[in-house]
Amino acid sequence: MIIMGINLALRWPNLNNIGVFFIILLTATTTLGVILAIFIHPRAWCMVCPIGTITNLIGRNKYQLTIDSGLCVECGMCAKVCPVKIKPYMFKGTHIQVIKDGDCLKCGLCVSACPKKALKLGGR
Repeated sequence: MIIMGINLALRWPNLNNIGVFFIILLTATTTLGVILAIFIHPRAWCMVCPIGTITNLIGRNKYQLTIDSGLCVECGMCAKVCPVKIKPYMFKGTHIQVIKDGDCLKCGLCVSACPKKALKLGGR
């Protein structure tokens, strides 16, 4: 953000220079996002993107997904329906555990798919 602010301030009166800066910025970030997705993780950009980071920080402890370790049989149905490929059964421990994955969209598809009703959204 600081680098962007400085570049905009330096280019301020000339709208063409500002436009060129935004084209370079969008090209570089899109290229970086594609490279991260190919070589690291399909949602790796969410760790870098300001919107993904802010969403993760704001929603981290709200409307949490929990797993009842006593009910979970690790069938994998939750992972099959997850749009971001989270495996909630991997967080299984003792008693009720909070799924602490920043990529979780809290969509509830895993809760609906669980045959043993071991997953809950919003519970502590």
